[in-house]
This record gives sequence, structure tokens and C-alpha cells, in this order.
Amino acid sequence: MKINRTDQGGDRCLVGWLAMNAIIKGRVTSGKGEANVLTSVEWVREQAREKLGFQPYPGTLNIELSHEDSML
Repeated sequence: MKINRTDQGGDRCLVGWLAMNAIIKGRVTSGKGEANVLTSVEWVREQAREKLGFQPYPGTLNIELSHEDSML
């Protein structure tokens, strides 16, 4: 089997690598407590599984960034 690398594929790999290796500086804060409503909807959970490859946790993690350039 031969696999050809495209610019689009390379860009997607780079974005994924950057996301997995990101360092975010800030503090965890509480939110409004409303995200679990959306992340508990079955079609939303199914789309996350299909398109993103993971089962979403019912809620979100809120991070207040220390500075504008807090994501390294």
C-alpha cells in the first residue's frame, strides 16, 4: 500500500501535534454550569465520538489564562 502525503494532511498533523504538546498557563475557574446540558445530548456525543474520536465528559474545563500569550 502506498500513502501520499498532501499539504492538507501535513497541516492536520501539525495542528494535532501542537495541540497535544501545548502548555497553557492559567487557573481553573468555575463556569455557569450549563455545558453538561449540551454535552449530554446523544447526537452531540455521537458526533464527538465519530469526528473527534473521544467520548465527551459532561461539562467543560474552564481556564482563565494568566496572560494573552499564555499558550506556548
